[in-house]
Amino acid sequence: MFLKLLGLLLFFTLYLAPNFFLQAQVFDLDDSTKVYTLGKDVFILPDKEGTLTIDDVSRTNKVKDFKLYRDTEDIYDDNIDVYWVRFTLKNTFPSNRMYLLKAKDVEVAYLYTPTSNGISYLRAEDGVIYPLHSRSIKMDRSACFVIPLNRFESKTFFLRIEHRTKFSKQNKEGLNALRHITVEGLASAIELSKERRYYQGFYLGAMVLLALNSLFVSFLFRDKRYLYYVGLLLMAAFLNMIFEEYLIEFFIPNNPAINWLLVVPVISLLWFFYTLFFRSFLNLKKIAPFWDKFFIGIAILCLIILGLSIVGFHKMDLMIGLLIFTISSALIVNIGIVIKFKHRPASFLLAANIVYFSGIFIFIFAQENFIPNSYFAMHASQIADILLGLFVSLGLADRVNYLRTEIERKNEDNRTLIEEQKTKLEKEVSERTREITKINMELVTQQEEVTRQKEQIEKANDNLKEQQGELRKAYQDINLLSDIGQDITASLDIGVIINTVYKHVDEMMDTTVFGIGTYNPEKETIGFSHFYKNGEILPYRETPIQDDRLSTWCARNKKPVFINDFDEEYSQYLEGKTRGVLVEERNSIIYYPLIQEEKLLGVITVQSPLKNAYSRSQYRILESMAAYITIALSNYDAYQTIQSAKDEIDRKNLQITDSLRYARDIQGVILPGVRRFNRTFKDHFLLYKPKDFVSGDFFWIEEYENKTFVAVIDCTGHGVPGAFMSLIGTMQLNQIVSKTHEPSEILDHLHTGIKKALKQDIYNNDDGMDVCLCSIEHLEEINRYKVIFAGAKRPLYYVNENSLHQLKGTRKTIGGRAKNNKLFEQDEIWLNEGDALYLTTDGYVDQSSPRQKKIGTMQLLTWLEQINAQPMSKQGEFLKEELARHQQYVEQRDDITLLGIRL
Repeated sequence: MFLKLLGLLLFFTLYLAPNFFLQAQVFDLDDSTKVYTLGKDVFILPDKEGTLTIDDVSRTNKVKDFKLYRDTEDIYDDNIDVYWVRFTLKNTFPSNRMYLLKAKDVEVAYLYTPTSNGISYLRAEDGVIYPLHSRSIKMDRSACFVIPLNRFESKTFFLRIEHRTKFSKQNKEGLNALRHITVEGLASAIELSKERRYYQGFYLGAMVLLALNSLFVSFLFRDKRYLYYVGLLLMAAFLNMIFEEYLIEFFIPNNPAINWLLVVPVISLLWFFYTLFFRSFLNLKKIAPFWDKFFIGIAILCLIILGLSIVGFHKMDLMIGLLIFTISSALIVNIGIVIKFKHRPASFLLAANIVYFSGIFIFIFAQENFIPNSYFAMHASQIADILLGLFVSLGLADRVNYLRTEIERKNEDNRTLIEEQKTKLEKEVSERTREITKINMELVTQQEEVTRQKEQIEKANDNLKEQQGELRKAYQDINLLSDIGQDITASLDIGVIINTVYKHVDEMMDTTVFGIGTYNPEKETIGFSHFYKNGEILPYRETPIQDDRLSTWCARNKKPVFINDFDEEYSQYLEGKTRGVLVEERNSIIYYPLIQEEKLLGVITVQSPLKNAYSRSQYRILESMAAYITIALSNYDAYQTIQSAKDEIDRKNLQITDSLRYARDIQGVILPGVRRFNRTFKDHFLLYKPKDFVSGDFFWIEEYENKTFVAVIDCTGHGVPGAFMSLIGTMQLNQIVSKTHEPSEILDHLHTGIKKALKQDIYNNDDGMDVCLCSIEHLEEINRYKVIFAGAKRPLYYVNENSLHQLKGTRKTIGGRAKNNKLFEQDEIWLNEGDALYLTTDGYVDQSSPRQKKIGTMQLLTWLEQINAQPMSKQGEFLKEELARHQQYVEQRDDITLLGIRL
């Protein structure tokens, strides 16, 4: 008995249970012109991980997990982007039929149709984010599938729906793609689509005509409220192009996902222009200031939502909430203005708003299946757009007529006022004529007085012209002095400075004698190296500053000498009448001291055999020029000092550079040479670029018995300190490898040796080094390589079977004061002939570009994966060229060492 029951149970499990669980709601297709909305009568299975396949969901244990949509709650989850839909269609006609399955607003959908054997499925895919050319049927912003059903045939289908874009993931519940799955006859669907395109063409044409008409009126009346209305119409038309996929069809056929990303920005701009138009049309700023600021705030909120959508925020429920809030507020304000102010344009706008908002709500209710999804309901918003345009146009026309009537009324009032003013003015003119006659008689008397005053003014003008000429000349002299000062201070050669001054002074005054003497504080003399007489340079001459001469008097007292008659005025400066040695006949003399911060630099002089040769203005010019000469002489002295210092620095720099070159040669002798590398490794490359003359990076090779030890080491710092560390490290490694051959033990001994050599337990010294160390042993009997790696904060990269791998070193550096008793670890790998090893310091990946961007470890690994099949020499050239291309003109920031070895 038990066996019979067990057999019945197995029979039910194997044959009846699958049919029981696979049984789904059957949709009888009995009307070829009807659109069947599957709605909540389908079965839904959320795919939390997004990994289920058709084989998974069609199995018995998974089919039972499908739930009837109407029985589920909160089917949409933020973390679920894939859903499976199961439904059954039955062709009730006695003939074969073709049906169209449409999944509204679905980005990616896969339809699985059972084959004749009932076991396997045929898969078809479509979605609104697929490029336009790849979709066979493009209709109603839906994923479309053609379903052929034989007569009286019934099939159970599985539909996999995916949400991929940010917009779809954020608005799953709003789009409600699971409820908007429809089936209809293929022929009637195509015909209805054609009719829809004709209607859409009419709609877009009407919106464009309304926009152009409003734009013309805006320019005609110079009224910006029409521009807001044009923006409203264009955004409504653009939104329709998005919903009807015309934007994809005509502008972005290869990037349809952009269509979704424009929904929230366009709606934001639509309501932005609506709020601005609403407040300006009703003149809220004047009649309702509070509500004017309120709608300005809504406009700003629209712009904020627009900005958020650009950075990835696409929540439609926020837009719907803002829509309802704006509609309610606008209707309340509109009704209040109509009742309170009897405002005729407000009445037209109220009618337009009621029609417009009614159309929007009918469209939204139809989308949410609150009302039947009829042809009128689906196009209610577009009909409302056109009716809004018509009502607003009537309101604008009424406003124009109202303004025209007001203008005519005001013109009539103005004509009446002008006639009254004309009569009044005629009376006043008569009275004023009599008064003017009397005034004219008084003016004749006054004119005689004015004539007399005019003569006095003309005389004063002549004096002013003379003063103006003097001022103009003074202004020209100031500009000329500025140019001269630039020429003088531009040179650092004393001869050029004196010649430049002489050339300019000679153009402005008598320079029969001209000279500039420089003061030598060590000799206490005034030396004239460029002394001109009648344009010729006289021999150099020095005069002790204590001599009794005009030049030395000027220098000793640091005061100017100004003489226009030597015989009469010399006694103001000298007790004896001393003539010049170089110039015997002179009557007009100017000496001016060159002083900077109480320090005497020299004197300048001009002399003439004529009496009264120099005016006060010329003296002031020479006085101003002395300031520039003082600066030039000071610059000359500073230049001489700087030049001497520069020569000394260049000499010392040459000594240091020679020492560094010698240090580089010593370091080069210690490091393994090219022949050593070629003898040890047949195929390799070495990219070694010290930052300075000597390097803190070094590489080390040692062969002991049948093992080859190779290491790349990065010492603390670079330049001379790093080079000393590299010498210590090389010596330590050479000693340690004779004691132990295990890489981890070598690093432990090296760590102890560096701390001891640098006495880091005693002194404040944190210097150390990062190491990548390998021992390579070739086992010829099996032709394989045993590689043991130990690292101190440096990894090892290696290529095995054309794949790049990485071994991380121990997170501990060699040396340093930090107490870290952790021992170094080692890893063992087996490689084949032709595999490769890469040892590197961090200098290569840390090199910056002109934009301060490093190469980075990931970029280096990417390059190594690309080039590992090439010979090592080619790899080295490639990495060197990429480094130069990345670095460009940026100075190298660290030592660079990169070693590649082919086993």
